[in-house]
Parts: sequence; structure tokens; C-alpha cells
Amino acid sequence: MPTVLTDNAAYLKFGTLAVEADLMEVSITFSNNDVDVTRGIQGHTMLAKGLNSTTLKVTLAWTDTNRASIMSTIKPGEILEVDWGPEGNTAGKPRHKQKFKISSIAHTQTANKDVVKFEIDANGAEAPSIDIYNGGAF
Repeated sequence: MPTVLTDNAAYLKFGTLAVEADLMEVSITFSNNDVDVTRGIQGHTMLAKGLNSTTLKVTLAWTDTNRASIMSTIKPGEILEVDWGPEGNTAGKPRHKQKFKISSIAHTQTANKDVVKFEIDANGAEAPSIDIYNGGAF
């Protein structure tokens, strides 16, 4: 029976800033744009493979010790190399490394005293240097 990953030993860096200690959630989406190549009288849309893209959403806990380093490093408009390992950074474990443009950062705080959070949205700025979908590993 396969082992389902339920561990929270992820590895995540933005540039040189390691943030896995404050990581609450990471979501990385790999997609491919459709190219409409419809022609003739087919009665259906015809599509071809387009450009690949990657989006990233990261939620970090706001703490008195991480606030300054996160705010000085991860800023909207910055392009940073993100290095992510969902199973940590041990040799042979899956790895994705790619430059991302930080699109937005939201700060979330509630009256219910939930964790105050940084919510970071980013888009791939170039092709991955290490691609988890092409066997990328530490």
C-alpha cells in the first residue's frame, strides 16, 4: 500500500530567506495555455498545446521574529528564486526551483484571534531551473 504524505516537513525558500518554520500552506499550480487552432467545418474547437505557466500561493504565519525579514525580502514586484521541497530537502526527495514574480501580498487578521498571516501570490517569471514534473530532486 502506498504511503500518503501527511508530514509537514516541507522545505521552502524565497531567495536566501528560509520560511518553512512559518509555513502554513503552499499551493503550486502548473498549467498550460490553450492555443485555438480550429479550422474547417469541424463542429468542435480544436486546441493545441501552448505555453506552460506556474502560479504559487504561500501562506505564512506572522510572528514578531519573521515580520522584518519577510517584509524586507518578499515584496510585490520582486522576482525571487523559490526553492520548494514538499518532503524536505534530503537527497533524492522531489524539488521544484523557479524564479517567481511576487504579484501580491495580503495580510489577514480576524476578530476571532486567528493566526495573523501573510498570503503571498506569485507567477512564474521564467522556466523552472529544477522541475518537479521532470524528475527534479535534491
